[in-house]
Amino acid sequence: MEIVGYWIPEGKPDMLIYLLAHESRHAATVSWELFRTDPAWISAKNSSELDGALTATVKSIFLSATDYSPIR
Repeated sequence: MEIVGYWIPEGKPDMLIYLLAHESRHAATVSWELFRTDPAWISAKNSSELDGALTATVKSIFLSATDYSPIR
């Protein structure tokens, strides 16, 4: 899992958009499962949500770079 960047849409300071890169769809699935079950992450998440969840919704969209994309 490689962090590409974080964005906040103009006029929506309560929304965070981030882009991650993975070697493959399978690698993404494995990385997220390891992340979700990591004891350090679970502890940090629980501590940060003592007063309630920090997210209302979470959406995941998988993208594929075009042949002419500079990120390829």
